[in-house]
Amino acid sequence: MSGWSCKYFLNDFCLRLKHVCTPGCKGCVLNGKVQVIENKKDLKENKKKRSHKDGNTK
Repeated sequence: MSGWSCKYFLNDFCLRLKHVCTPGCKGCVLNGKVQVIENKKDLKENKKKRSHKDGNTK
């Protein structure tokens, strides 16, 4: 297992892209530099769960 860090990451939020952090997404500083091993379906579900937990309905 390995870890990563990003200066734009704060509490599951991307300060650069101004939305919930999705490592490796378009515009992400990690895009093309790392291989993200997570199912895109899982990413969307996790993003929804985090949004609802934070009170966002988007």
